[in-house]
Amino acid sequence: MKYDPSGVFALLAGVAFGPAAGAIVSVLPYLLHLTTESGIYGTIMAILATLSYVLPVSLIVYNRSEKIKQLVLALIVGSVISVVACILGNLVVTPIYTGISVEAVSGLIVPALLPFNVVKVAINSIIFVVIMRSATSLFESIKKTVSNLGNNSPDLYTSESIAQTQDLPVAATLLDVTFVHEKGVVALDHVSFSIPAGKRTCIVGANGSGKSTVASILSGLSAPDEGTVTFLGTTVVNDGQVDFEAYQAIRPQLGLVFQNPEDQIICSVVADDIAFGLENLQVPSDQITPLVEEQITLGTLTEFASEKSTDALGRPAAARGHLGRAGHEAPDPHS
Repeated sequence: MKYDPSGVFALLAGVAFGPAAGAIVSVLPYLLHLTTESGIYGTIMAILATLSYVLPVSLIVYNRSEKIKQLVLALIVGSVISVVACILGNLVVTPIYTGISVEAVSGLIVPALLPFNVVKVAINSIIFVVIMRSATSLFESIKKTVSNLGNNSPDLYTSESIAQTQDLPVAATLLDVTFVHEKGVVALDHVSFSIPAGKRTCIVGANGSGKSTVASILSGLSAPDEGTVTFLGTTVVNDGQVDFEAYQAIRPQLGLVFQNPEDQIICSVVADDIAFGLENLQVPSDQITPLVEEQITLGTLTEFASEKSTDALGRPAAARGHLGRAGHEAPDPHS
């Protein structure tokens, strides 16, 4: 029995690039055993020991928010499975390879096989954690690059470069933001970008790439699991911790128009629907009418002002969009 650190590299590949990559790195290097004295039996045992360790860990950790508790649990599960697999493998392979009886191999479990395999997976886990702590940022950069090559991620970097090169004031910033849905699906994985003030920024990407999640965070409807979010110089989420008072302070300056504006229409008449938001902001009633008229004019909704909201939604898409925006674009006199 000899210690071989190759399992660490297979585990790094599995965690960084997925179980398939971990399996490939688990198998290919050990084919060299075919040329050694251990031959095919040594190859089988080496591959069994590594796969039984790497696959459980990478299946638990890969493409999920990497929190320390989850990583420790994955390493424990992988270690236990690997130790059990190695002992069972020895009970089958060693009698064939050496010619000794199964009973003799069983007698080696406690004094030799169990401690050796426990120490082996412990050493591999410690080395893995040390490397991961220093290489996490590198892996994330590589994963993002590979993902972007497939054009399956939203293009979130244009606005950041514009803000930097033109020295524009920043309206919103997401820093190392991660958002995980309830079923464990990672919508945003350590995303960072800034949106310059006074500019229109377009985020594009394939279905499921996280565009709607970004919009929900930017409008204050959702908070990320990790990362920092800043609006107009006010930090509302700091390292995953939400500052509700800060959110409340800047909330009147945030708004979201749904893909289908009819989903956010409350009142039956267009003008009343625009006034609804102002009433909820406790704007004095004598100030609401002028503000509603201002939004009707700005949104070119004059001809729809007295119509039923449902009738206005039957108008061209531009009118529906104006109606969706008008409710939250009406200024708050208190701000």
